[in-house]
Amino acid sequence: MWRRARAASGTAAGERAEAIVAEISAQEIGGQIAVGSHNLQIHADHGAIVHVAGQAPAVRARAVPVVLQPRDFPQLLGRERELEEVAGLLAAGHSVGLTAPAGGGKTSLLRRLAHLAAATLEHGVVYVRVAGQPREDVERFLFDAFYESDAPCQPTPFELRRLLADRRALVVLDDVQQERDDVCELLDCAPACRFLLASERRGLWGEERTFELGGLADEAALALFERELGRPLRDDERGPAAALCRRAGGRPLSVVQAAALARGGTLPLGVPAELEAAVRDGLDEEERRVLAVLELLAPAAVHVDDVAAIAGVPDAAALLERLRARGAAQAHSPRWSATLEVRAGGVDGADVTLLLRRTRERLATDMEERPVEDVPAILAALLGAGDGGAAERRDLLALARAADGLLARSGRWGAWAVALERALAAAERGGDRAAAAWALHQLGTRAGCLGDRGGVARLQRALALRRELGDEAGTAVTAHNLSLLFGVLPTGGGQQGGRAPGKGWIALGGAGLALGVAAALLLGSNGSSPGSAKLAGDSGARSVTTTLPTTTVPPTTTVPPTSTPARPAPGRGPAPGPRPGPSGPPQLSITGKLAYAWTDVDGPDTGTVTVADLGPGPIAVQPSVNSDAFRVSVARCPQPLQVGQGGCTLSIEYTAGAERVSALLSFAGSPSTATLEGGAKVVSSRPTHNPSVLLREHATTLSTTTAPPPFRQPR
Repeated sequence: MWRRARAASGTAAGERAEAIVAEISAQEIGGQIAVGSHNLQIHADHGAIVHVAGQAPAVRARAVPVVLQPRDFPQLLGRERELEEVAGLLAAGHSVGLTAPAGGGKTSLLRRLAHLAAATLEHGVVYVRVAGQPREDVERFLFDAFYESDAPCQPTPFELRRLLADRRALVVLDDVQQERDDVCELLDCAPACRFLLASERRGLWGEERTFELGGLADEAALALFERELGRPLRDDERGPAAALCRRAGGRPLSVVQAAALARGGTLPLGVPAELEAAVRDGLDEEERRVLAVLELLAPAAVHVDDVAAIAGVPDAAALLERLRARGAAQAHSPRWSATLEVRAGGVDGADVTLLLRRTRERLATDMEERPVEDVPAILAALLGAGDGGAAERRDLLALARAADGLLARSGRWGAWAVALERALAAAERGGDRAAAAWALHQLGTRAGCLGDRGGVARLQRALALRRELGDEAGTAVTAHNLSLLFGVLPTGGGQQGGRAPGKGWIALGGAGLALGVAAALLLGSNGSSPGSAKLAGDSGARSVTTTLPTTTVPPTTTVPPTSTPARPAPGRGPAPGPRPGPSGPPQLSITGKLAYAWTDVDGPDTGTVTVADLGPGPIAVQPSVNSDAFRVSVARCPQPLQVGQGGCTLSIEYTAGAERVSALLSFAGSPSTATLEGGAKVVSSRPTHNPSVLLREHATTLSTTTAPPPFRQPR
């Protein structure tokens, strides 16, 4: 539920401004991740919500040597010279690149070298297939390989390079398809490592040594043919088989395909293109459907369970093994990829559109349980080209939104950006302004967390769209992020804004009113981990019920009350402010909204609000209120309120005015969890007045946010 409260004072021009106080209810936080000095919470509907981080998660180097090797390939044939020369170059301190056409044996050579050269550097060896992955996500893989943290975190580009600068390991990158600039930047991010790369493309790296793999020699190619055939060649077969291997140029994949065809009883005589056509023609219907899935998501590797579900076959594992034996698929257990030279054939545009739809629907299921290894397949499905119709756009948007939490909290922010750009394009083509605003909000927030000021324009566009749509919830979240990340103060007009005075209250329309964004991050009250924090009203969130007709306390996450001093009530002196905390640990702001809607009274209304500390730390019960229409006094409250002491009661008095007035009630303390609840009664001289009309139930929950410690003047 979202409420709009009228301001108690006007702007300089005499116009009244409005404060949007956001209460997000019955929604789920899809995880969170620390990045730089911020904490990013993923919200399914309105987008990511940014908070100032208290203490960054501790990052520790993993025990060395790190060993992330592929399966060895000791039976490699015909590559003795290449193995010796490349291993020698790596031992001498060089990085090496291997180039060859598809099917040229690059992966087999890398697998063997990853074991032969494993002891080259003291920090170990890591292998990863990088096909289809953005360069930022490959860098993130290296971070995960060498470091671990107490909680999910995303290092900024500067932090990433600082952490990887002293890692000395052999990094083996297979199936490199990135552009030359990205490859060079990738090598620069870990300058003390030695890289062994394989690609179909030449010239992807400048200063590194390059080997162009040729075909196998006649003897090695014939030995490979015989091994794949599964029996020794007869004397009358040896000559034709050798001629076949020469026509194939000694290309290992073509030799494997030819042997698979020969197992069927006929020795093929064609060149590689004819061999591939023969393999394709020999596929049955189920094999074609399985291969169509792999080719649709190429170059990603797809989990065998997803292949089975999308293709609609009961035993995908057996079919995939048959395709591998024919040189049509490659195993990356438990995932599989297509051999690019083999096409399923016979799939028209309508079938591709239907297959893409089934693929996106499948990958969008159980997203919370999917590992990060599924990200390349998800990205490939988002990049797939369908018919461009309304149904295809809806499927794309549904997958992008389903994958949003996984991509953000796993640190695959390169894929996250691609997914959001695809979602934005689909939304704009279909005229879906709400979805476009969401994608713009996410893109701008991502950029801001990484220090990219290009995010300002994205957030301002999102803000303008959400205002046009009357989306108060989205407007509040976007304005909050725009101010916190870039210091830009949103105005009532839309896209233009001034510079905020600080990371404090966010003013809308120039009235200096508080913008609250409800995040309800549970700091230990329900035993949940940071990644499973809930918003107000979710089944995992702690909530209370209050009957507070004239004084309601819905939750809102905001900056500490110390950033906005309380306004004194007339003739009563300043309202007490929060007690300053020590300069070291962060402080906490617990904020509730006081809203008064009844005007048919001729005296002050009074009521009480109860504060209960649920832990883990104490609360300094010295409230501040930012409206001179309310008076708050402390009664029966220890200083500070300790965990488990029960509640303490605050007396609230409201001076009746001519219109609706609201205020924010805030407390300060160390990181803790609290609830606010209460009720009010009407004091009126009118005997006919019936206060029962004011009684109504209102669901509320705790609200917390961690803020930096107060500034201390240096001595």
